[in-house]
Amino acid sequence: MATILEACEFTAAMTADVQGFICGSEEWELDMANWITGQRVITAIADSKNEAQVWLYYSGDFLVGFGSLAKTRWPWPMPDGKHQNLAIIPALAIQSTFKGKPEGVTEKSEKFSNLLMSDLIAKARLRGVPGLVLFAHPKNTPAIRLYSGFGFIAFELGKNGFLRMGMPL
Repeated sequence: MATILEACEFTAAMTADVQGFICGSEEWELDMANWITGQRVITAIADSKNEAQVWLYYSGDFLVGFGSLAKTRWPWPMPDGKHQNLAIIPALAIQSTFKGKPEGVTEKSEKFSNLLMSDLIAKARLRGVPGLVLFAHPKNTPAIRLYSGFGFIAFELGKNGFLRMGMPL
């Protein structure tokens, strides 16, 4: 059975769709839920210099999660390359009830987190930049494992206390 996940680009008119979004009780999970349900997501999209886009991911009528892409300037290749434009995943989360494998799914590639990441990576490739970067909380081992499985490499602990990770596109 193939898992189907539909991406819809988020707009300010969709804020009611994300109210009550819960992705866990850890500090980084609460921050992601607050990001998508509050004003920060609207501010990120409105800031045209970052070229931010946010997608809500649905399985049927159910909101599974969200993911975003924006533009950033980081050293590339990491950690010592020259600064250049890259794609960044500033925010990404799966609702708690959709973490793990969907019912009836046996393939790891059909987990919602894998489907969401695959879509974001494909969207990042369309931006024509050499790399995709993100931050991961150092205690968020499931996320770090997910990102590593897609080819992200951890480079350093950033000034914000989060792990800087990147992958070539």
